[in-house]
Amino acid sequence: MIKEFAERKVKDAYNGPSYVLMLQIARGERSPIPFGRTNLSSDRVVAIIDEYSKTLYLWFGKNCSEMDKRLALNAAESIRKIGCKYDQFHVGHSLKNLKIIDESKLNEPENKDNNQEFTGVFNRIFKMKDKFLVEVVKDQFTPAIPPVGIEISKTTETKLQETTSEFIVPEPPATSSSTATIQGQN
Repeated sequence: MIKEFAERKVKDAYNGPSYVLMLQIARGERSPIPFGRTNLSSDRVVAIIDEYSKTLYLWFGKNCSEMDKRLALNAAESIRKIGCKYDQFHVGHSLKNLKIIDESKLNEPENKDNNQEFTGVFNRIFKMKDKFLVEVVKDQFTPAIPPVGIEISKTTETKLQETTSEFIVPEPPATSSSTATIQGQN
């Protein structure tokens, strides 16, 4: 009984709406800020809880101190593990990933990839729940990383061939009786 309830609860969590919440983390304390790129600044540490991709993004502005970054990392690990209470919602209860974007290191490959995914969050289709919380519209496909162009050197054509299917029915063996019984067919 308890196992069934737990499985149903987990299943329901994935079928419900997915939310995105943007937080400013200062001195380890977190507070919601309006969702939008304009709230990313070089002087802030910003976290985005993204339930749609089950990821917590942590943005370090290039002017943030190492102490601010360490405190923000501790707060981010806590959010990743247990989520964050916001108004009547519990946002981020099933986060699997923590991706860090450091504005001062955007040329590094991992940081660059994380930044592309991070900025892709802003390109989704949303419904604003209030000033801070947005709901992701489920039926969409927005690749986080733009597709890489692939050059095809040889074109392959596929031709459909027309086929006919004939059933060959064997002649019944010559028997003394003129009726044959076929069993097993309905």
